[in-house]
Amino acid sequence: MTEHMAAQDEVRRALAAIDRDARARILATLARRFGDLDLAEDMTQEALAQALVTWPQTGVPESPEA
Repeated sequence: MTEHMAAQDEVRRALAAIDRDARARILATLARRFGDLDLAEDMTQEALAQALVTWPQTGVPESPEA
Protein backbone atom coordinates (compact mmCIF):
# COMPACT_ATOMS: atom_id res chain seq x y z
CA MET A 1 0.00 0.00 0.00
CA THR A 2 1.36 3.40 -0.95
CA GLU A 3 1.78 6.22 1.53
CA HIS A 4 -1.02 8.18 -0.17
CA MET A 5 -3.43 5.25 0.06
CA ALA A 6 -2.55 4.78 3.73
CA ALA A 7 -3.25 8.47 4.36
CA GLN A 8 -6.61 8.19 2.58
CA ASP A 9 -7.52 5.16 4.71
CA GLU A 10 -6.63 7.10 7.87
CA VAL A 11 -8.86 9.98 6.75
CA ARG A 12 -11.76 7.66 5.99
CA ARG A 13 -11.44 6.05 9.43
CA ALA A 14 -11.35 9.48 11.10
CA LEU A 15 -14.46 10.63 9.25
CA ALA A 16 -16.27 7.38 10.01
CA ALA A 17 -15.43 7.84 13.68
CA ILE A 18 -17.39 11.09 13.77
CA ASP A 19 -20.55 9.55 15.14
CA ARG A 20 -24.14 10.39 14.31
CA ASP A 21 -24.52 12.56 17.44
CA ALA A 22 -21.49 14.65 16.53
CA ARG A 23 -22.71 15.13 12.98
CA ALA A 24 -26.12 16.15 14.33
CA ARG A 25 -24.48 18.70 16.63
CA ILE A 26 -22.45 20.12 13.75
CA LEU A 27 -25.55 20.35 11.56
CA ALA A 28 -27.61 21.95 14.33
CA THR A 29 -24.90 24.51 15.04
CA LEU A 30 -24.67 25.50 11.38
CA ALA A 31 -28.45 25.62 10.99
CA ARG A 32 -28.74 27.87 14.04
CA ARG A 33 -25.89 30.07 12.83
CA PHE A 34 -27.19 30.55 9.30
CA GLY A 35 -30.92 29.98 9.81
CA ASP A 36 -31.15 27.56 6.89
CA LEU A 37 -31.19 23.78 7.34
CA ASP A 38 -30.60 23.03 3.64
CA LEU A 39 -27.57 25.32 3.63
CA ALA A 40 -26.29 23.70 6.84
CA GLU A 41 -26.61 20.23 5.28
CA ASP A 42 -24.77 21.37 2.16
CA MET A 43 -22.02 22.97 4.25
CA THR A 44 -21.60 19.83 6.35
CA GLN A 45 -21.30 17.62 3.28
CA GLU A 46 -18.88 20.05 1.63
CA ALA A 47 -16.69 20.11 4.75
CA LEU A 48 -16.55 16.30 4.81
CA ALA A 49 -15.73 16.19 1.10
CA GLN A 50 -12.99 18.78 1.57
CA ALA A 51 -11.53 16.75 4.44
CA LEU A 52 -11.17 13.80 2.05
CA VAL A 53 -9.05 16.01 -0.21
CA THR A 54 -7.08 18.02 2.35
CA TRP A 55 -6.37 15.67 5.26
CA PRO A 56 -4.37 13.08 3.28
CA GLN A 57 -1.92 15.92 2.54
CA THR A 58 -1.98 17.76 5.85
CA GLY A 59 -2.82 14.96 8.27
CA VAL A 60 -5.94 14.31 10.32
CA PRO A 61 -6.44 17.02 12.96
CA GLU A 62 -6.43 16.10 16.65
CA SER A 63 -10.13 16.87 16.82
CA PRO A 64 -11.70 16.00 13.45
CA GLU A 65 -15.13 17.18 14.64
CA ALA A 66 -13.82 20.69 15.13
